Amino acid sequence: MSRIRANNFTDKAGTGAPTFPHGAVVTGVVTATSFSGTLSGNVTGNVTGNVTGNVTGNVAGNVTGAGINVTGVVTATSFVGDGSALTGIDATALKDTNGSVVIQAEESGAIITGVVTATSFSGDGSALTGIDATALKDTNGSVVIQAEESGAIITGVVTATSFSGAGINVTGVVTATSFSGDGSALTGIDATALKDSDGNVKIQAESSGVVISGVTTTTDINFDGKITQTVQTAASSTIDCSVGNYFTLTVNGATTVSFTNVPSSGTSYSCVIEVLHTSGTISWHSSIKWPNDSAPSITTGKTHLFIFVTDNGGTRWRGAAQVNYTT
Repeated sequence: MSRIRANNFTDKAGTGAPTFPHGAVVTGVVTATSFSGTLSGNVTGNVTGNVTGNVTGNVAGNVTGAGINVTGVVTATSFVGDGSALTGIDATALKDTNGSVVIQAEESGAIITGVVTATSFSGDGSALTGIDATALKDTNGSVVIQAEESGAIITGVVTATSFSGAGINVTGVVTATSFSGDGSALTGIDATALKDSDGNVKIQAESSGVVISGVTTTTDINFDGKITQTVQTAASSTIDCSVGNYFTLTVNGATTVSFTNVPSSGTSYSCVIEVLHTSGTISWHSSIKWPNDSAPSITTGKTHLFIFVTDNGGTRWRGAAQVNYTT
């Protein structure tokens, strides 16, 4: 018999399923509430229950059971559960794509091979090597701030709104909007003098007062005490107004008195010339005007005082005289 047509198969008693002691070869689809034994070929659909034996091929869907023994590669989007019994996995190390260990866990901590980059580091860094905790360097690796027992040595230009501390040792230039504190220990600063941009002393403090060199312009001067003028010995009969206001001049021959370096017009300037007249005639520059246009009459062998004032840059000098002192 090569073909059996039936809607149902039962055992001989009609109360159970038939048995096939030598097996059954089925071409087509086999549908059953359960399967027992070895199953070969493709299984399409859901398998509910336990599968005992080997499964060869691909399984699509969920596999649930007390244990699964897989020969080959298991690929999944994720694995969930206890992986402590897995072999071939070193849970103490992280490796890169080349299989090289990058982070190795040890009892004392983690050993990292390569460069560690982080937004911040926290903890005790005293055991780190390759770090000089006593110095700050620039981007070129040059030391800019070096810590010393006596303080900090700073190389280069330091710009700050203020400085504070027990000691700051700076090599180079320190620039700030202001300095505050005791500067008595500073060197290279003459606290007794003020200089111009060329380094020339313009105001010099002396025990007797202040010596000012050059022209001083002010809106008001209020003196409490005396004003003295250094006596200037005239080198010639041409009086240099830039050196002072009181001059001595010895005349022992024909002499014409005139002026040079007169302050500009609009500035009042006056001077006194003390003349020791031993011999010769004294003449006066045409810019010098006397009362009633008459020069004073003087005698040789006497000492004379001449007072001159100008307010137009020396174009005109007005003179007055006290003459013929015997001593």
